[in-house]
Amino acid sequence: RHALQDRQRIDELTSSALIDCLTGLYNRRWLEMNFARLLSQQARDGSTLCLLVIDIDHFKEYNDTHGHRGGDLALIALGETLRCSLRPSDFATRYGGDEVVVLLQRTSAHEGLKIAERICQTMSERAVIDAGGAFLPGITLSIGVAASSAGVTPQSLMKAADRNLYRVKANGRNCVCGGPEN
Repeated sequence: RHALQDRQRIDELTSSALIDCLTGLYNRRWLEMNFARLLSQQARDGSTLCLLVIDIDHFKEYNDTHGHRGGDLALIALGETLRCSLRPSDFATRYGGDEVVVLLQRTSAHEGLKIAERICQTMSERAVIDAGGAFLPGITLSIGVAASSAGVTPQSLMKAADRNLYRVKANGRNCVCGGPEN
């Protein structure tokens, strides 16, 4: 009986070490532990892994205007939106601050762009609500998209998605960008 309780406690601690407590998404440690494995698995299967790098538009100003609690509520809303928008085979991870990385298994660049557009649209229509039921302004997202190809590494795929994210920001935000597969 104690062994079973110990095993359950170990499982709980392992899970909490890999889940971001605010958003309920996986955390950066989970991404670092699994990204290369998932990428090589997709390559072996002859399929494509699509990467989304998501950034909340003007998040610092949102925090400054609505306080850190308002910023937390925006991050919680983003986490809920992603959990409802993604397939069970996809992985959303809080990378840091207001940046989220999503791994879409068996997904082409074209399909990844469509998914990113849907996430962007859904988030722009979603309200951010505080504990008292008061509405805060919603948030918008900028999303960079890149898809794997032969010889890609986690670092090169992340760099390609980041480049596309910067293109979105340079073009006014609240949209998605994905260039040629990398």
